[in-house]
Amino acid sequence: MPRPRSPERYDNLSPKYRDRLSRGGIGKESYVRGDSLKRARGHGLSLDELIQAAIAKKARDFSSSHKYRNDRAARNVLTNPKTKHAPKEAYLKKYIESDDIFSDPDFDWEDDEWAFLYYH
Repeated sequence: MPRPRSPERYDNLSPKYRDRLSRGGIGKESYVRGDSLKRARGHGLSLDELIQAAIAKKARDFSSSHKYRNDRAARNVLTNPKTKHAPKEAYLKKYIESDDIFSDPDFDWEDDEWAFLYYH
C-alpha cells in the first residue's frame, strides 16, 4: 500500500528533481498520494508490478482457450510450476515486452524458466 507524503515535502524538492519526476509521470498529487517513484527515477517496474503485468498479459494472450483459468494462470506466475520459485525478472520482462513471445528466438518450451506461461 502506498505511503502518503506531505505536500510540503514535495515543495521542498529541487525544481530539477520535480521536473524529472514530472517527466516520469509523477506530479504533486501522485507524489503526495505515495505513488512509487521507481519508474520516474528510471528504475522500471518493481517485481510486484512485473508479476501483475505478466498476469494481465497472460489473461489477454490465453483467455480465449477453454482450458484457461485465471486462478491457475496467476498461480503459475507467482510460483513457476517447474522451478517452484518465482520467475526470474528477465523472463517476466521479456514476456511483457514481447508482442509474440512464441516467435521470439529466445523462447523455448523446453526451458523450465518459461513454465510460468502454463495457463492450466
